[in-house]
Amino acid sequence: MIGELSRFAKTKRLATEALEKALAERHNTGVEMTSSTRLTEAGQLWLTQIKRTDSRLSAKTIEAYEGGFFRYVDVEGSTIRGLTLTQLNDPQRLKKFLQAVADQHGTASAKMAKSIVSGILRLAIENGVLARNALREIRPVSAQVVNPTTRERDTTRALTREERDSLIAHADKLALSETISPSTRRKRQTVADLLAFMAGTGVRINEARSLRWEDVDLETGAVNVNGLGVCGLQLVHLQDHGKVTTFAAPSFGSSEGPNASSLDVPPLFAALNGARSVLLAGAGGGFDVYAALPLAITLWDHGVAVHLANLSFTQLELLDLDAWSAPNVALVGPATNGPEDYFPERTLARWLAGHNLPSTVYAFAKTGVQPLRAAYQHLVGELGVDAIVLIDGGTDILLRGDEAGLGTPTEDITSLAAVAGMDVSVKLVSCLGFGIDAYHGVVHSQVLENLAALDRDGGYLGALSIPGASRAAVLYRDAVADAQQATPMRPSIVHGQIAAATTGAFGDVQFTRRTAGSTLFVNPLMAAYFTVDLAKLADRCLYLDRIEQTFGMRQVATRIETFREGINTRTPRVFPH
Repeated sequence: MIGELSRFAKTKRLATEALEKALAERHNTGVEMTSSTRLTEAGQLWLTQIKRTDSRLSAKTIEAYEGGFFRYVDVEGSTIRGLTLTQLNDPQRLKKFLQAVADQHGTASAKMAKSIVSGILRLAIENGVLARNALREIRPVSAQVVNPTTRERDTTRALTREERDSLIAHADKLALSETISPSTRRKRQTVADLLAFMAGTGVRINEARSLRWEDVDLETGAVNVNGLGVCGLQLVHLQDHGKVTTFAAPSFGSSEGPNASSLDVPPLFAALNGARSVLLAGAGGGFDVYAALPLAITLWDHGVAVHLANLSFTQLELLDLDAWSAPNVALVGPATNGPEDYFPERTLARWLAGHNLPSTVYAFAKTGVQPLRAAYQHLVGELGVDAIVLIDGGTDILLRGDEAGLGTPTEDITSLAAVAGMDVSVKLVSCLGFGIDAYHGVVHSQVLENLAALDRDGGYLGALSIPGASRAAVLYRDAVADAQQATPMRPSIVHGQIAAATTGAFGDVQFTRRTAGSTLFVNPLMAAYFTVDLAKLADRCLYLDRIEQTFGMRQVATRIETFREGINTRTPRVFPH
């Protein structure tokens, strides 16, 4: 018996809800969290929860959440600081709070605050304290920006020597302030050092940021600086009083166009030379975006702005409203709410954040060509993209339609058709994992035959192996291992084989029970990018026009099946070796 309990209200429904709440709280006597728990206390419980190793959050992400909690939530002046969980879980209160954060600290801060409060409310729901998360009913808020009257920037000249010295002195003065917090001081010192280095060497900001300790020789005062060309280097000697002597090594960036023939620089990098914003997008869904990592890391190391995207197999309909950047494209970060068992884009975002790399991964919904193209167009405009590289884990995107087997073409060809109809300066397709699609019926002699035909058309940019000991390969293997640990029931068979190939493994290399009973053939070709010109590849596809006006992925699959029923397939040749 729990004794008599009664509650009164203006209506029967409200009285019933109050009674159920009282019963739940009586039942929860002795537990850490109830509906009357203060937000500040619940926040501490949530912070304790995310610091557990099974949260799979990086130390940097946890530090950001904890800092945000005390900066926006548990801080004097916060409109929700003294509320209970029941009082907090009100759309009007939450929107007022988030709008205040946005107006005072910016839109990005409001997003961080929303993620924190959403995490606390989600914990309350898991503990049976609340029945819903009111934040899901609130649309994203933005800062109210009042544009002050400012004079137009003069971009026709560089700073004078006096202006430069004044700027550096001001940065040093800000860094030496005694009234700022240690974290703010470190940030200001970093900015001051960066300004001084750029002024003393003349390098661009991306070149300065891409430097690593192995590039610096403090004894000789020399710094190896990555130049604008992907393989270019400059040797900069630093001397006292800002005097600089520069010895320029050859720049390997091609100026003859994306398909210029040269052994000096891989055509893939030559094609991307000069690109300011590159979108690397997984074309076939699942873990395809992981195949972009070695290329992305290399470009990041050379100061190129790289953005990652992926045609997603995740249940994106479970994401919060504020995760959507535009229709059919979501912005996924380390803290994005979503499915726990399978979410490759978030798994990658968390790994990137843990390695201090740009940690946004855009996820495209599974749609037909027209909606997918619109989603790509949004990202191109939003990010200023001037180069797109579709990445395929495997090689079935290279098939034109009349081969003996097409593998799993639906997602790959939808991506190909979507990007083929866009006006972007550089459009490429790069495949990693040659031979993997044999499991799905692809005959790889026909893949080679297609590459030869593309080469005759001027559309083949060659093969580029990933050196197994390179930084890109080491980080790629680490990311694949992390993904396997995060999704133990659905580890990527494709990337398990590619990762093994980058170590020199060969033959039937088993790494998951998913391939039990199959004989694998891991080999060095799996660790090589095969790159082609996207427009020329699209021109050779025999059924691309049939899927142009599709809006759903099932439409694409049906039209491919109909096309296949009406053709005679090419007889494959066997490898003579």
